[in-house]
This record gives sequence, C-alpha cells and structure tokens, in this order.
Amino acid sequence: MNRKMTITLEAGTLAFARDFSRRTNQPVSKIIENYFQQLRGKISAPAEKPPVLSPATAELYGILGGVKVPDKKFLRREFHEKNLA
Repeated sequence: MNRKMTITLEAGTLAFARDFSRRTNQPVSKIIENYFQQLRGKISAPAEKPPVLSPATAELYGILGGVKVPDKKFLRREFHEKNLA
C-alpha cells in the first residue's frame, strides 16, 4: 500500500531532483523509493569479511599511497626507447 510523505529539500537539490526525474523519465518519488530500497539491502546484507592478505602482501599494501602509477603503454614505450637506443 502506498502512503504519502512530505519532504523538505534545499532549492538546488530540488532542482537537481526534478531535472534528474525528467532525464530518467521517472517520478521523484520512485527515485527516492529506489534509493531507500538500496539502503535497506545494504543494511540487511551481512558485512563481508576483508580478504586475508599474506604477510608479504600486507607489508606492501598501500605503499604507493597517492603516487600516480604510469599506464602500461607509457611504461612499454619508455622500456623500448631505453633498450633500443
């Protein structure tokens, strides 16, 4: 059985909700309902255990921190330029 509910949103959020509703062709109430159904699934689902890491892996985990790792194509190019020169 459906029931009515009144919510209060900040003006910018409301404008976004209406625009999103138009773009996805679904009512705002359905978007909100789907969101709460997703939350219910996350809360009622059992928490997953974190994977068990070997001691060697655990020691290296996070060692790069925020360092940007170059992509594979860049590394290959550098390797070939260095070894073919």
